[in-house]
Amino acid sequence: MADSGRSNEDGKNRGQCQQGFVTYDNWNSCYMFSTFNTTWYDARDYCVAMGGDLVSLGSLQEHFLVAFHILNDPEYSAAQGWWTSGTFVVKTKQWMWMSNIDIQPVTYVKWAVNEPNDQHDKNLQCLMMYRLDDMLWHDRICTDRYNFVCEIPVA
Repeated sequence: MADSGRSNEDGKNRGQCQQGFVTYDNWNSCYMFSTFNTTWYDARDYCVAMGGDLVSLGSLQEHFLVAFHILNDPEYSAAQGWWTSGTFVVKTKQWMWMSNIDIQPVTYVKWAVNEPNDQHDKNLQCLMMYRLDDMLWHDRICTDRYNFVCEIPVA
């Protein structure tokens, strides 16, 4: 269940999220779901300005947690896609989660069929979750405009 970070019934603190972010019981991150779309670069700048970065989906559980929130909130029903921090690093020829906190290779994957298809278009270097494909991952041109998810650690 999403929560802004208050104490639960037994008084144990689940951590605090800044205003506009939500967290979940026993979870170590807070998330902010944008209500507007922008480029991957501007989305990342926005998240950094908020004290975090674009979301890094490091596990199946985190993927489904974020996807469930998006799919079940009517406020986000018009958004077709959601930027994550995933990007293709040409130098290493590898998909990476690019975060101010940590840079990690993408090890857990939830790619759609025939994705990533960056081998056909070298400009497809940013990773997004695509609503019309069950929130599976697609590579896109980073200057395309989509909504985005910011992530910060629980305080």
